[in-house]
Amino acid sequence: MNYFDVKEKFYQSEFAMLIVDKWVTGIPFFMEDENGIYDAFLFYSDNKKTAQFYSVKMLVIADALSGEIKCLTDTLNSFNIANDFFFEENSFSDIDEYLVLVSSIQDAYVDLRNSYVSTHTFDRACQELYLKLAKKLIPKEIIEKVYRPLSSNLFKEK
Repeated sequence: MNYFDVKEKFYQSEFAMLIVDKWVTGIPFFMEDENGIYDAFLFYSDNKKTAQFYSVKMLVIADALSGEIKCLTDTLNSFNIANDFFFEENSFSDIDEYLVLVSSIQDAYVDLRNSYVSTHTFDRACQELYLKLAKKLIPKEIIEKVYRPLSSNLFKEK
């Protein structure tokens, strides 16, 4: 399945109904295990005023090929994700800059994901672009303490 079909399937699922407005929607990323590659939908809570990350609230994965959806929220402890830490906030000069960045990350993710799903190897140029954009949007501490434990190959430091 393509990413947009998987994303739509997730947002039409019962899990999407559980999303709380105050949760932060994570960037698109994938996770993998011996059973396959999964698009991941991550939601967490933080306080931008105090630059404090509280916890992951929901993690749902969808099989990149079949679109089968599973909720991993009950198994978050097995990923060793950090909770309750401070981060250095990334700042934006205006909302348009932020929206362009969000769109660019999704575009870069789709290219990287499609390449990886078909070849099971990273297109290094796509991965570098994706990580560069992700670091502009997501604070370094959140990438290191939340995203990297969930997808160590994707968020591997070069």
